[in-house]
Amino acid sequence: MTSKPSALTSYQFRLLAVLALINFVNFADRQVVVPLVPLLRLHLGISDTQLGALQTGLLVILAIASVPFGFLADRLSRKYIIAGGIVFWSCATFASGLAGSFVALLVARALVGIGEAAYAPAAQSMISGAFPQERRALAQAIFAAGMLVGGASGQVLGGFMGETHGWQHAFFIVAIAGLFPGLAVLWLEEPPRGPRSEVVPLGRLLRVPAFLSMIAAGIFITFSSVSLLTWGIDFAVNYKDFSLKEAALSLALIAMSSLVAGVLIGGYYGETC
Repeated sequence: MTSKPSALTSYQFRLLAVLALINFVNFADRQVVVPLVPLLRLHLGISDTQLGALQTGLLVILAIASVPFGFLADRLSRKYIIAGGIVFWSCATFASGLAGSFVALLVARALVGIGEAAYAPAAQSMISGAFPQERRALAQAIFAAGMLVGGASGQVLGGFMGETHGWQHAFFIVAIAGLFPGLAVLWLEEPPRGPRSEVVPLGRLLRVPAFLSMIAAGIFITFSSVSLLTWGIDFAVNYKDFSLKEAALSLALIAMSSLVAGVLIGGYYGETC
């Protein structure tokens, strides 16, 4: 007979709310460029290959920088790492709005990836330390839901602001908005770090079929989802006669409803089954 999970404390609610809100802004920042693709092509005179490189550059830098920031999150103050990452990606996003060439925009978007890399490992560590094992799956699901809602909101913001005020304003708004939750995290008490588990050599880990299968699944899911999200709005505008606002709102609602439902259902069953 399994015991009933303990009730969450006000501190746990507050920590999860702040981290989920930061995750919201994080992915709004990442996805705001997606509906701006038609405008960037027109105003900067860049090709589809160059437009695709904007997301590729951000994700490659994010992947590479996540490893050293994970190392630092195990040893330094996690809330200060998170706050520094937010300030960094907000400044890089503001610089994106000032870019007057493809190279400047590419560099600015790639630097956003460094700020985001500082955030994710430290936030995951704080959640693991603050929540007991039996409540951790749902906490992680709520944290991820903030990411998905933020991504959809960033697309809507980019579509509406891009069509009415120009693509630069979309970057400026999301950059400034990111600073507020960055301040809130400084008032959080850091949870204790969990006990160190057994260190498994990387070579041994890479011989586990289940682990390799999860990596492969993650690669394919990311490849398909990022491709759809990056080019879906541009396709709807150029080939289906949607306005930029209509395309951004329609695809954001579809993505948000399906992805958030999947994450929350998965988190619930991961905790109860």
